[in-house]
Amino acid sequence: MDSFIARTLSSADKKKFHLHLLRITISCGFPLSWVNNPEVINLFKFLNPQIILPDRKTLSNEILGDAVKDFDNMMLEKLALDRTGVTLSFDGWTNVREQELMGTVLMSSEGQPYIWKAVDISSERATTVEVMSKIEEMISEIDKLGIPFLSIVTDSAPTYNAARKRLRVQYRAIVFLPCFAYQINLYIGEIFKVSSNLKTTSEQALKIAAYFKNANNKYFIGQFQDIQKEIYGKYIQPVVFGDTRWNSYFNCCASINFTKNALRSLTAKFEPSTRRRISKDPLEISRDIYNIIMNESFWKSLVTLEQLLAPYCRILNILQTDKVRLHEVLHYFAYIYQFWQKYHDNNMNNGILT
Repeated sequence: MDSFIARTLSSADKKKFHLHLLRITISCGFPLSWVNNPEVINLFKFLNPQIILPDRKTLSNEILGDAVKDFDNMMLEKLALDRTGVTLSFDGWTNVREQELMGTVLMSSEGQPYIWKAVDISSERATTVEVMSKIEEMISEIDKLGIPFLSIVTDSAPTYNAARKRLRVQYRAIVFLPCFAYQINLYIGEIFKVSSNLKTTSEQALKIAAYFKNANNKYFIGQFQDIQKEIYGKYIQPVVFGDTRWNSYFNCCASINFTKNALRSLTAKFEPSTRRRISKDPLEISRDIYNIIMNESFWKSLVTLEQLLAPYCRILNILQTDKVRLHEVLHYFAYIYQFWQKYHDNNMNNGILT
């Protein structure tokens, strides 16, 4: 009976067990050294005394290497059988080591993404010629693997735009497309170019959010949270947006709008004095923050900005998923066009559409 309850793993079971360990490590974000932790070792000994955990080096080298090879073989087999053809998409980013990386993803005709590779391009120049060379290298490699090729999607940086236009002439059987999510980001930027008032409103919203994220203002942050708890029964943290993360613009506006009453209560409670402050005076909120929060025009503009960003962000959330189709992209761009055609402010819709 004991041999059925706790037994030594066979070669096949051992491989499955190691794969499960690797998946747990990645899924839970564990450091690779977790398998060397004495408490983890004791737990597995309790579950099955016959199990021997691999050490960190074995997990990161042999087990991870074998899993990557198996996945790559499986990926290439599936993609080679895709009758319609696959889509190659790639983008660049900078990692924590300040290395410029270019990641590539192969998308099957059924919408299943496969991560292909990530290449360090820190030492390479980002010129049109270099980009063209890199794309042609990928096309050649995919062709050698026997994978039917349909289209290429890149970001909309000037060098990539120029490379697409040239390669489109040379490779007529391949469809070259820009990243439509990036195009939506650019369209959102047009709102701030057309309306200086909304641009100022977004800057003021950021100033409020940053003020209540700054550790130097921890007293007012604590008071703000107490008022939120009293009014809403929960804490709402203002969101600080990033320059090109347009969903965060919407989240910033929404979070500040939602907590408007708490902000105004706090501001009224700690209204800054008009006279010169001395060390014995009670703490006062910043005059700039006070003026913004007590300005009703700011809140009206903030509501308008949130309403304008909402459809863009809903579309962005869909376009950034794996399953979106080209016809859906067309529908969403048509929706944005109709949205501005029917918008009540003629100055805004003319500025956006022309």
